[in-house]
Amino acid sequence: MQNQYQYCPNCRQIISITDSACKFCGHIIVKANYENKYGTSSTGDEKTSNLQVSAPNVSYTDSSEKTSKKNILPIIGIALAVVALIVLVVLAITKDGKKKETSKDTTEQTEITSEEPSDTTEQVTTEISTEQPTDTTAPSTETVLPEGMSDDWKDMQIYIDGDLYQFPMAYEDFMATGWTVVSGEETMPGINTIKVIVERNGMQCRLVVMNYDVLEAPRETGYVIGIYMDVDSVPVGQHEVMLPGGVVMYQSSAEDIVATYGEASLTIFEDEVTQMEYVNSTYTLIAELLVDNSSNALGSILLYYSQTPDWVTYDMSLVPTNAPDFNSNYVAPSGPSQDRFDSIVSVDGVNYQLPVPLSVFLDNGWTINPADDDIIPGMDNRDFTIYKGDSEIDVCLHNYTMNAMYPINAMVVGIRTSDYFCDVEVVFPGDIYFESDTGIDFANTYGDLGDMYYFEDDGYSLNYEVNNEQQFVYIYASSLAEEEILDYYYYEFIPQFID
Repeated sequence: MQNQYQYCPNCRQIISITDSACKFCGHIIVKANYENKYGTSSTGDEKTSNLQVSAPNVSYTDSSEKTSKKNILPIIGIALAVVALIVLVVLAITKDGKKKETSKDTTEQTEITSEEPSDTTEQVTTEISTEQPTDTTAPSTETVLPEGMSDDWKDMQIYIDGDLYQFPMAYEDFMATGWTVVSGEETMPGINTIKVIVERNGMQCRLVVMNYDVLEAPRETGYVIGIYMDVDSVPVGQHEVMLPGGVVMYQSSAEDIVATYGEASLTIFEDEVTQMEYVNSTYTLIAELLVDNSSNALGSILLYYSQTPDWVTYDMSLVPTNAPDFNSNYVAPSGPSQDRFDSIVSVDGVNYQLPVPLSVFLDNGWTINPADDDIIPGMDNRDFTIYKGDSEIDVCLHNYTMNAMYPINAMVVGIRTSDYFCDVEVVFPGDIYFESDTGIDFANTYGDLGDMYYFEDDGYSLNYEVNNEQQFVYIYASSLAEEEILDYYYYEFIPQFID
């Protein structure tokens, strides 16, 4: 069994394997097919890996200009189109974590050009195949809206065989309409989600269930915030599935959808499907609709509500104030790194082996200044900055418990250094010296793993990954041509001392 983590190669955040786009920066994650190692596990045949982007070679064009010092650093050379920022985060709930069956792999290059969408979303066209589909055989039909149904997709409604649902809604209220659980996690981490597959009358759908409490809780107390249905889970011709405005599964065409909702925020033309993504201006409401090109009929539906409702208030007094017991199991390394994958990082003369409790850094003179209400959701992570004198280092802090956690009690699983902000000596695993070794030194150390170069105007970047049952390590370096390394990341996800 392999671990549940992956990296975002754009912003360096650690994210779940169930994320196919970074929930922090929106970067598309091309490969994330790993099984759970920590956290709650799925039952039955469900897999928690996410829907994959079809094109392994993807290039993006984004006209926005980065203004902050850290944002102008070379970061993997792929600038994600802003409009796709959050849409693919939710693709984790698609069937069996694989690319939709109606899509097919392609190695052709993708280009996206977009402006940030407003509530009246603008069209973005992505060409994956060389020609757009021309088949428009599915007929348009006049549809009478059920009582209470809106004509606006942003109302997050769906009508299924006589029942109207609107998200977010209490999980128990959804299940009370006759659904039964097929598989899925039973316990929700604090301020986090789980995936559940449910069934009714020969159809299935995948739900995202949210815990609006800071402590872990049974799924029965959660709220459904997302739903996914496709041709593999809803037999054709046997059920009625309708979206706001009368968009009907297996009946409405791409033209019907545009006529009802306007041009999509993102449209992707592939050989077998046309993918239409609708997002609101804050990227917190998402509708992803896939139209089968052969029939020109809507074949899959994804709705996702990711904003926090106004009625939700987190009780911060319930967040544990003590560090987990396993933090005390950490043993500092006896010396500097001796192996490129021993996860030993020397910072300002002190050796740390990742993952390491943040408190160990604090004991060595570093400080952290998170806001008073900054907490890390259960089984999740956040980025923070630690300071010492004039130097600062970005650290990724992970919460290995099911309850929400204050950053001071979390584990440092990743370290990022930048020449703009780091004045202390940092030596990474494999004896890589930040700001003195070059990109060539980095490539010589990790080159046998297979190069991944992203050429940029002022240099290049390289990254390598090791993933197995014992380790999930991600390493990235950026340098100007053959000059010194200016940006360096090292992440080790699996602590050996946590049971």
